[in-house]
Amino acid sequence: MCDPVAGPMAALMVIQAYQSQESAMASAQATNDAFSANQALQNEAYTKDMEAFWGEEIAIQSKPIRMQRMPLMLRLQCLSRVKKLVHH
Repeated sequence: MCDPVAGPMAALMVIQAYQSQESAMASAQATNDAFSANQALQNEAYTKDMEAFWGEEIAIQSKPIRMQRMPLMLRLQCLSRVKKLVHH
């Protein structure tokens, strides 16, 4: 004979297994969403850091050029003043 409790118990076990699987999927999806958000924030921070780094690198590399121009500009200014003094 068939046990009258076995049928509903089996159905209850299937429903519980299904709910457990849904819960695990929701948890995995939440973990994936959190990871994606974290990755986006890290990428944004890295991009900003690299922009700052390249800005500093360009300033460092262009500094010798500005320093080389400075004496030349000073010499030209001095020559210009000397010419003005000589011609007046």
